[in-house]
Amino acid sequence: MKENSPAKQQRFEMLDIIRGIALLGVLLANMADFSFFSALSFQEKANLPLAELNNSLLFISSTFLDGKFYSLFSILFGVGFALFINKPNRIWLFSRRIFFLALFGIAHALLIWNGDILLLYALLGFSLPLLTRCKDKTLFILSILLICSPILLDSIRVATNYEFDPGSSLLTTALDKSVKPKGAAGGFRAYANLMKVADYQEVIKTNFAGFYFRWAYLLESNRPFKVLGLFLFGLLIGRNRLFINLEQKSQPLKRIRNLGLGIGLPASFLMAYYDVYAEGLPHLLNTTVSLLSVVPMTLAYIAIICLCISQDKYRSQLKIFAPFGKMALTCYLMQSLVGIFIFRGSGLGLALELGPALYLMIGLMIFALQLLFCHLWLKYFEFGPFEWLWRQLTYWQRLPLRRLINEPIKSN
Repeated sequence: MKENSPAKQQRFEMLDIIRGIALLGVLLANMADFSFFSALSFQEKANLPLAELNNSLLFISSTFLDGKFYSLFSILFGVGFALFINKPNRIWLFSRRIFFLALFGIAHALLIWNGDILLLYALLGFSLPLLTRCKDKTLFILSILLICSPILLDSIRVATNYEFDPGSSLLTTALDKSVKPKGAAGGFRAYANLMKVADYQEVIKTNFAGFYFRWAYLLESNRPFKVLGLFLFGLLIGRNRLFINLEQKSQPLKRIRNLGLGIGLPASFLMAYYDVYAEGLPHLLNTTVSLLSVVPMTLAYIAIICLCISQDKYRSQLKIFAPFGKMALTCYLMQSLVGIFIFRGSGLGLALELGPALYLMIGLMIFALQLLFCHLWLKYFEFGPFEWLWRQLTYWQRLPLRRLINEPIKSN
């Protein structure tokens, strides 16, 4: 089959659609972190604009957003790896691609926002070439073990009275390096207060300490194991081309959708209830319910999107997300820049002033503007700015950015 055959272009467009939808979910979930809503006291939350809507919207966003879309992105990363190495002699090319993704992640974390996910993806991505020779059954078992490993790891934490804590040294370093306002105690609220008034120089200083906090949190939440397990799950999907001929897979997709929602929705409701209206679940129970919430819901989302794409009447509508997904790296970095501008002292300084009713609305506005930007950009250019740069670094050659008018948009 030729490289730019219509069938292949359609498959890449489908993956761009899914990636675009995932990026929208990530943006809306990240708005809560940008705004520092969780640092507010109960009384402060009650005094916010549209406070009567905030708890309801927080419950909805916690149910349907939290953890689900970064998991969807993780699966897509594995699918992308499978497609990238489909040609011979591409392992070293992939390694170089991942090396530069790591550099993007470091720059993003230190210069813009310490909530970066790119570096984690890159570091875990280096392990994927080592697993390409594994049989499907081996990959599937390893994927399940990694995804379920947080239950075992948190059981060890509880059994050892939290003496087992891989992220403790990073947390100690973060506390030593953290920047505090004069006369203020440490803690998350002090950090939020600082960011509300911080200029860009202070943001960068704090990002260096935040880098350690971020990785301490990633280890504490067992994120690397879960993400690698999802990578392998995506690798299985990509290796077996399960995204091809979706029209013939409607019954399996419906079963995945129904099972995913049947398990994931009750668990997500429970998680959201205890996060929003109660004091939270006990640690080990929280880990278990979170697992039952995130992974089944993510699989249900994938099945729902694929079922819609398999039908012409819905596919034509979902195509609007394709340019957004094609420029996912550029849009992800732009979202961080805009979020920092809106909520940090170097910009509008709106941290601690907006609840879900407003920060979700702002997130949707950012999405709408980015979607418009992507559609306009790709009329004249082959790739997004950062996608183009990343592609050139990967292949280590100059590549054209502009495209001829009326020339079909190429896949990544």
